[in-house]
Amino acid sequence: MALAILIPFLFFASLPINLHSLYPSPGFDGFGYYNRHVALLLYLLLAALLFVESRVLLTTLVAVLMMALFLVKVTGPVSGAALVGYAVLAGRMRLRDAVIAASVVIACLFLIELTTGMVYAYVEDIMNLAMLNSASFLRRFLTLGSVKFNVIAPCLTLIGVLALAAWRDRLSPATLLSSPLGWLSASLFALVLGETQNSGSLEFIGLWPVLILILKDYYPRADDRLRTWVLVLVMAVSLPSAIIFLERGARALVSAPRYQALDVPDLGPLGRVSLKPELAARAIAQIERYPKYTEAYQDLARRGLLPSATLFSEIDHQATWLLEVQQGVSAIKRWEASNQRQLNGFFALDFVNPFNHLLERAAPLHVALGIDTDRTNPKVTREMLEALRDIDAIMRPKCPFEFKRAAIWGQFSQALEGRQLIALSPCWDMYLRK
Repeated sequence: MALAILIPFLFFASLPINLHSLYPSPGFDGFGYYNRHVALLLYLLLAALLFVESRVLLTTLVAVLMMALFLVKVTGPVSGAALVGYAVLAGRMRLRDAVIAASVVIACLFLIELTTGMVYAYVEDIMNLAMLNSASFLRRFLTLGSVKFNVIAPCLTLIGVLALAAWRDRLSPATLLSSPLGWLSASLFALVLGETQNSGSLEFIGLWPVLILILKDYYPRADDRLRTWVLVLVMAVSLPSAIIFLERGARALVSAPRYQALDVPDLGPLGRVSLKPELAARAIAQIERYPKYTEAYQDLARRGLLPSATLFSEIDHQATWLLEVQQGVSAIKRWEASNQRQLNGFFALDFVNPFNHLLERAAPLHVALGIDTDRTNPKVTREMLEALRDIDAIMRPKCPFEFKRAAIWGQFSQALEGRQLIALSPCWDMYLRK
């Protein structure tokens, strides 16, 4: 039983692979991706809730895993809390033990808050993001149902078959809660709740410990007419994820030897990527092309269109972004050397701002770390403007000029007032504090 739980976990943790990709080129696209970490932690949490018998060990594991989930991504403890709550209802965990685990987590978070002030700021930002994204929840449920139809559909069918078996066997409510039917329904609900806010992950691998529980219950039932249906549906739920992971991982391993690294020496670990030579050549060509045809891209931006419908998922665009950042870092270093002035910090009018990390400068406070015009774009406040007023350089990317970047530029236009505009490089303008 222990190996049956451990082997799938090690399998999915073995390579940085996401189970859903919008781009056909094979690669290790899940490296350092916190959605994957949440999925793996939820797998461990479900395995602990289902199979750990020692009360002390279970309470300890729940506290540690819930703490880790909270610090990785807030959707994790939302799903985790639902699962722990169900474990209490199903009798797998005593209410007192759950309270002890919750108290340990709260105490640790309180200690972190006292020493860093991070927890309150984190929760405050999460509440703001929830308000900004409240209108998109239904759309993301539908998107998840479409993207993961290969798991959700057979899982719902399996729940139906298990419900038929429960009705046939006339299970009592208490027995139903602790049955495979109850656990599968609760786990699917909790995982759906978390995955609606994820984009790329090891979606629904947390179902595997429940599937092991179902196999343990139904495999010995040789005389049960529903046994074959249950076993087939268990395979239908589990195999898509395993096959996709194996296939994408094998393709990436086979293709990797012919990939080439990008020439981005100033980007450190951020630039340690490789890709197909033809995609690398395209990225280099795009960096040269974008500044030459700015008017064409400005026209697309005015129409609310990206240069490509799947721009942000395209490997060559991601490589172009890295080359654009490299160009910006090189241009900043040249400007600082020629003007004998070290800039104190940077704010980029883009989704992310890598310059402070790469150049070891102070980042501005009170502004979003990742500005997404659709999801993470709070209104500009006086506090934001005051923080940006103290930053020497506001960077505007132009390769490509696109409407999301243009929206960010427009939103922070007040922060640009009184600054000197410097054409730093073909792909970057710098608004310099005088």
